[in-house]
Amino acid sequence: MATAAPLPYHNKMFTSASNTANGEVSSATRFHYRQEGKIVWAEYGGGSIVKGFLIATVADDESLDMRYEHVNVGGALMTGRCRSVPERLADGRLRMHETWSPLCTLTTTSTAATPDQHGTGIKPHAEHRTRTSIMSSAQSALRYVAAAKTSSRGTLHLRCYVKPGAAKAREGVTGLTEDAIEICVAAQPRQGEANKAVLRLLSEASSV
Repeated sequence: MATAAPLPYHNKMFTSASNTANGEVSSATRFHYRQEGKIVWAEYGGGSIVKGFLIATVADDESLDMRYEHVNVGGALMTGRCRSVPERLADGRLRMHETWSPLCTLTTTSTAATPDQHGTGIKPHAEHRTRTSIMSSAQSALRYVAAAKTSSRGTLHLRCYVKPGAAKAREGVTGLTEDAIEICVAAQPRQGEANKAVLRLLSEASSV
């Protein structure tokens, strides 16, 4: 029995056949794919999406492990990951079965954390950024913590301001007010564990 040739994604155009109610991709969204070997990328836009880009690797089963980012009509920058599984149709077309997992779904105002002049503590950054996600600030803080030297002050506090009522967060939370969640992580954490804790926090904090 002959083995099917590898799927060619290059120069393919896709539109969305269906989506969940909370998704931003619609039948008006057009995806234009490019491919070089095991690397696939695309530009997309239309409907609720002004401009978007994605990049993916092709797995042995020809599925795509994607990372995407786009700006929607409301001006928000959305990022996330997507797993896309291809289906060959009888007429030669491709149907992609996709699971989209956005990483930034909250409209928030955040206070970033930066090292003090001695590199041993942190101080709030003076600039407040609107329409950014908890994930963005948390990842920035974790990058600093991972590189920081352990000191007598060896903890980092990051306060992320969210909508009132964003409670229910547990992992890594040291303080909780009506409008803020304070994350505390030890200096030099194992990056994977720290990221998992923040992801669990974000998952629970998103129910506002």
